[in-house]
Amino acid sequence: MGTVPDLETQDYVELDTLTGLYAGNTFFKQVDKLRKQPLEVVYGMVSMDLEHFRVFNKLYGRTQGNDLLMQIAEYLKDFQKRHGGLVGYLGGDNYGVFMPCDDALIAELCKGITAEVEKFNTTVGFLPAFGVYRIDDVSVAAGTMYDRATIAMAHVVGNYQVRICEYNQDMEAKVEEEIKLL
Repeated sequence: MGTVPDLETQDYVELDTLTGLYAGNTFFKQVDKLRKQPLEVVYGMVSMDLEHFRVFNKLYGRTQGNDLLMQIAEYLKDFQKRHGGLVGYLGGDNYGVFMPCDDALIAELCKGITAEVEKFNTTVGFLPAFGVYRIDDVSVAAGTMYDRATIAMAHVVGNYQVRICEYNQDMEAKVEEEIKLL
């Protein structure tokens, strides 16, 4: 991972060397900074994962897999420039997007990322899955927002008809109940 100075604070932030996006905790810190500012519209956290990415790497090789990850990162950078927010790479095939929580924008994001994946392979098994957490409480930390978006995303994994799911509190209660049963 590379580091670059954050011009506003002179702190150093970590950028992922493959994608050039904010890496892990740096992404969450940057989101926390941004969300504390007055925002003109409702924002949300989107979690994105490529289904069966390990299989993709096995079939096409890590070089092709890395090329796909970089192509997605380039799309996300462009999306951020056009619509605001922040994007981050959270390792493996996982991305986070802090963005205006507008259904049309989320659909555009899903369509754009899907098109990037289809440039490499049109097999339905490698399509991205998206979870959305619409921020209704600005005191929730960025990491928790991402976790909630990921809980929602888990509801579309394996469902190739529906690729986007929005978080609701019942989902978290269900996960907690499953953990208690285990």
